Amino acid sequence: QTKKMEALRSDIEELTELRQRAKRTRSQSGIDALLLEANQELAALETKLKKEEENSKPIETAAAEESIPEPTPVIQKSKIASPPPAPTPPKGGFVSINSFGFDAGGHNSPWVELYITLEDVGTIKEIKDAVSCEFKKDSFDLTVRGLKGKNYRLVKTNLENDIVVEDSKFIVKKNKIVIKLKKVKGDYSYDTWQNLTSKKNKEAKKKSK
Repeated sequence: QTKKMEALRSDIEELTELRQRAKRTRSQSGIDALLLEANQELAALETKLKKEEENSKPIETAAAEESIPEPTPVIQKSKIASPPPAPTPPKGGFVSINSFGFDAGGHNSPWVELYITLEDVGTIKEIKDAVSCEFKKDSFDLTVRGLKGKNYRLVKTNLENDIVVEDSKFIVKKNKIVIKLKKVKGDYSYDTWQNLTSKKNKEAKKKSK
């Protein structure tokens, strides 16, 4: 089409020159007719070419857009780690400890010892707060809190003999607790123990001494 348009422009230039030199009316009319035909054909070609160029632009753009797809945005929801659930405190009161080992020791032994079996007692978290024992002159109170969802307690009052409170202690092992009651030392030896608690009341104990 471009070559044909160039040829038509050349024809128009030549016909224009001939029109200027022509003096006869018949010749002028013939040249005018050829000029009109050439100009119309040239204008039609130019219009067609212009439309083709306009149509080709959006096609190229569309092709370019299709060849490079836009990335799909990915929205990731942040995950907030939930804190571990707090341990459920044991419900109810204490389970009484009724079974334990008892060793009164000899007359030369400074200790009365008790052995309380409690499976996994040594694995309790914050064991210093969970296991405690309050000693008094003639009693002790052992408490174990939060062992497999239960609380345990061993209370003994009116002990057979008085104990040395500041020296008495308890030891927590993996599956048991050892309570060590410090005997009071007399002039020659430690007090003799035969039982953990006395069958006499406190007043009777004082009179017997």
